[in-house]
Amino acid sequence: MPDPQEFITRAPHDLAGWVALFDPATLPVLADTAQALEELREAEDAVDAHRLGEALVDDPLMTIKLLAHLARLRRIDAELRPPALAEGAGARPAPEDVEDLRALGYL
Repeated sequence: MPDPQEFITRAPHDLAGWVALFDPATLPVLADTAQALEELREAEDAVDAHRLGEALVDDPLMTIKLLAHLARLRRIDAELRPPALAEGAGARPAPEDVEDLRALGYL
């Protein structure tokens, strides 16, 4: 994996290479975006998708970070969801599943 500060001079050979290249942990964040997020953190309960979008609109790499984070949350959600709920059968989750979802901040 190249140093994140270096320019890309060759395309990765496979999907794993592309995924590693755009690993959210290594993507830089613009200083203006970091400042805007800090300001949003102060009023975190009032932040919605629109305000977050305004903070990220000029930072495409931070947008990639956010989308990757949301994809991870969806995978976790799908793994924790009982099969009946995943299929839309309307069954109620077991109490331990509710506790897991609450611990992850979904409830």
